[in-house]
Amino acid sequence: MTHRILQVIPEMYIGGAERTTVEVAKALVDAHHEAYIATLGGPLADQAEAAGARLFARDVKSKNPVMIWRNTQWMRRLIQEYNIDLIHARSRAPAWSAYWAAKAEGIPYLATYHGTYKAQGALKRAYNAIMTKGPLTIANSGFIKDHIIAEHGLDPDRIVVIPRGANTEQFDPQALSPDRLQALKSAWGLHDLTGLVLLLPARLTPWKGQSLLLEALAQVQFPFTALLVGEDQGRHEYTAELRRTRDRLGLGDRVHLVGGCQDMPAAYGLCDVVVSPSTEPEAFGRVAIEAMAMGKPIVASDHGGHRETILSGRTGILHAPGDVHALAQALDQVAQMPQESRDQMGMMGRQHVVDHFSTQAMTKATLSVYDRLLKRSH
Repeated sequence: MTHRILQVIPEMYIGGAERTTVEVAKALVDAHHEAYIATLGGPLADQAEAAGARLFARDVKSKNPVMIWRNTQWMRRLIQEYNIDLIHARSRAPAWSAYWAAKAEGIPYLATYHGTYKAQGALKRAYNAIMTKGPLTIANSGFIKDHIIAEHGLDPDRIVVIPRGANTEQFDPQALSPDRLQALKSAWGLHDLTGLVLLLPARLTPWKGQSLLLEALAQVQFPFTALLVGEDQGRHEYTAELRRTRDRLGLGDRVHLVGGCQDMPAAYGLCDVVVSPSTEPEAFGRVAIEAMAMGKPIVASDHGGHRETILSGRTGILHAPGDVHALAQALDQVAQMPQESRDQMGMMGRQHVVDHFSTQAMTKATLSVYDRLLKRSH
C-alpha cells in the first residue's frame, strides 16, 4: 500500500534534522511511497526535490498564534487535496499546526524530538510537549529519550529511539576524487593547508563551540590550519565576534571562516581531524558519525549524543565540555599521534558507523514507525 507522508520542518538549511528529512523523503520514494515536505525552503530544498519529494513553500516556523492557526488550516487543505496519510513534525512551532490539522482530519501525528528544548517554566514545558502528543515519539538518541522522560513524564514505551545516520556511500573516503578536493579548496580561496588540518563543521552559533576552539588553538604548540565550516543563518554579530577573537589571538593566517558547504564529504576529506566542541549537549551529533564515516578521528565534548556515537580513545577523543584547557590537551594528544595511529582510529570509526549508524538503518526504522502507526489507524 502506498503511504503519503507529509514531513514538516521550518527551513531546509544544512543541519541534522534537515538532512534527515531529505533522507527519509528519498527512502519513501525509493519504497514507492509519496513524500511531501512543508517548509519555508533553503539550500537542501533542491536535494529534497531531486530525491522525488514534493515541497510546499510556506512560513511554518512562526510562533505567532494567528499564524499557527492559519498554518493549521493550510495543512488541513493539503491533507484533503493530496490524501495525506500521516504528518511527521520535526520542530515545535510547526508541530502545533501539524498536530491540530492531523487531529481535525483524523490521521496519525508523529514528531521527532530533535533537541533538548530548554524549558524555564511550566508554560515553555507545555509548549515543548507538543512533540510528545502523538501515539509514539521518535528520539534521535538515548540521551534525548531520557530527557523526554525527565521533562514530560512520557511512558518509555511510547518513545522509539532512532539514531540519525550517515550515508556510508556518500560519506566514503574511497569515493572522493582529487578534483573534488581541489575544487573545494579553490572555492574557499585556500592554497597550501599546512600543519594538522582541523575541521569544525557546524552552523555559526555560540553553543557549537567555535569560540572555544579559537581559545584552545591559542594554547597549542603544533602547527595547524583550522577550517570553520558553516553558515551563521543571520547571526552576523557572532561571525564578526569570531573574526575579532581570531585576530586578537593572532590566529588570522591559520583559521579560516569559509561559510557553508554543499560537498561535505570533500570538506571532511580536506582535514586530518574533525572537532565538535559543543558547549551544550548535542541531541545526537551528526558531525561525529559523518567524520567517522569519512575515516577521520574526532575530538568532541564529553556529553549528550557524543557519548553514544564516539568510542573514546578508539574512534576519537572526548574532552570536558566548555573547558578550553581540556580541549587544547585533547588536540595536543591527537596531534602527537603517529599518522598510522590516526589512520587506525579513522578506520575503526568508519566500521563503527557502518555497523551502527547508517542512513539505511535510520530510514528503515523510520518507515517501520510509519507502518506501525498507519496499521494502528485503520
